Amino acid sequence: MSTHDITLLTSIVEHHESSGTPGIQVTSYSMSGEPHAAAIVDAVTADYHRVTGRPRVTDKHLAELDDQRVTLLRVGKNMLGAGALVASPGTILRGSGLALRPKGKQRHGYRIEAGSVLDLEPGYAGVEVLRRRVAAVWATLPQLTELTQERLARLPSSGGDCSLAVFGTWQLPDVTSAGAIWLLRSYLRGDIAEGLLVVRPEHGVSEHGSILGQELLHFGGEIVGAPVIPWRAALAMADDDYVTVLARFARSQP
Repeated sequence: MSTHDITLLTSIVEHHESSGTPGIQVTSYSMSGEPHAAAIVDAVTADYHRVTGRPRVTDKHLAELDDQRVTLLRVGKNMLGAGALVASPGTILRGSGLALRPKGKQRHGYRIEAGSVLDLEPGYAGVEVLRRRVAAVWATLPQLTELTQERLARLPSSGGDCSLAVFGTWQLPDVTSAGAIWLLRSYLRGDIAEGLLVVRPEHGVSEHGSILGQELLHFGGEIVGAPVIPWRAALAMADDDYVTVLARFARSQP
């Protein structure tokens, strides 16, 4: 990511607290990002084209814009792994490869590839258009907060209804599935949580299972305001359409 980029969504979360000195506030954050914020960045990236209906950007398309001013919507990570969606105004350059010369720079640019570009707008004035599109996708997702060990420990140890919903990115050996949902019904003090995992159909099958609590803490974040779901109803959701299940937890209900 470039210093000329405009951040539209990031997994870095700022925490504000009093310094103990009147008029002075302390701001802290982790440069590697936080799981609940990373889950949103991943899911917005995964759902962007489905929700907005925008065409996917190709290297051919970018090459055809040689020497033209554009604003790109790019997905990237910093050196410590924090993800972000950024708007990048600049001029497309085509040489031995594709590059973007940032707005205001007379020389030099950096390499770009279509695989890291979600969308584009002609000219330098596309930032707000792209910001609105990102916000529209974000609105179809749950509101998240940090999942804590204390919250896990409040689950019953002997099953019951699903009283905790966690949204995140499911990592498997051969696939990474953004926007997965764990509906949890129990937590054993041996660090085993049990429930239903809902995943996109192209990445696997939604099914009953278990997960280590420590793994769950890095998976994503707790869905704010999630309803308690009876276990039988949760099991039935394994056969429901993924988008239909996701809509039940969205910040903006359809």
